[in-house]
Amino acid sequence: MKRPAFLLLVIALAVACKKSDPAPTIEVAKANPAATPKQTTPAPAPTPTETDPWQAKAEAPASESEKLKRVMLWSITKDGKTSYAFGTMHVGIDAERLPKTVWDKVTGATSFAMETNAADVQILNLGARMSGSLRQELGPVYWEKLGKLIEPQMLAAVDKKKPVIAAVFLSMRGLPMRGLGMDTALLAKAQMAGKPIVYLEPASKQAELLERHLDLKALKLVIDTADQGLELTKQMVTAYTAGDDKKLLELNDNQKAESLAHGYTEAEYNKQGSDMLYDRNASWIPAIEAMHAKGGGFIAVGALHLVGKKSVLDLLGAKGYKIQRIEP
Repeated sequence: MKRPAFLLLVIALAVACKKSDPAPTIEVAKANPAATPKQTTPAPAPTPTETDPWQAKAEAPASESEKLKRVMLWSITKDGKTSYAFGTMHVGIDAERLPKTVWDKVTGATSFAMETNAADVQILNLGARMSGSLRQELGPVYWEKLGKLIEPQMLAAVDKKKPVIAAVFLSMRGLPMRGLGMDTALLAKAQMAGKPIVYLEPASKQAELLERHLDLKALKLVIDTADQGLELTKQMVTAYTAGDDKKLLELNDNQKAESLAHGYTEAEYNKQGSDMLYDRNASWIPAIEAMHAKGGGFIAVGALHLVGKKSVLDLLGAKGYKIQRIEP
């Protein structure tokens, strides 16, 4: 199972799981350009532990020295118009660390696009269980293993949900939770600037993909590889903060052997890659081209959607768009 791919959709899960999430939550207005984010009352944060390092320093805003020096931002040019594509890390990187260049491109664009509406009811109801429990599905051995990875309050919450919720919580282990999520903050900026908001796919599609691929088999794999997953997460954060798109792609591609070793067939592995990355990339192209034709938009999607073969940028390049990385 390609653990980095989990994080492409994790913002949806962060919202869906907010009732049991110990981190502060943000409720984002839907597609009303004039709306602003509504801050909910933060829940008390737990004390960080080695096995549940969810919380990072939250007492001070990012300083200039903490700003990202190289970000995953590209210009997309064709027919005298320029759009911008920005690769986000949905969770784990404080939006305050983004440099002024990114915010200026958001406010200067004619419209703003992101993957989906994370406040949609299809996402909020993700993982709802009609009967049974996760404990029953996992069995005593895996339930005990899960209990060693997450705190009791979280364990009780995921027991009432389908495997997808526990899989996502585990995939976020090791990610610092500080400030607004990057996608949420960018959306808020666009809304406050009065930009039309474009959602590249319906929330129902993301919800269906998550429940289909983050099933019981996937959860057991994540439990079995928890230590490797924590190390992989650290490497992903390091690569992203360095703006190293090649390293991110390498980390994603290197998961094939692990998947095959844990009972996935090559066909299953390839199907997941198509469903979660490549097919979605292709489905977004018409909406992105329509935005571009209207004067140039700003597209904020998970970073892995913008790198490598069959990425959004690769597909646009094949259609005659000039793609250029914006360097510091």
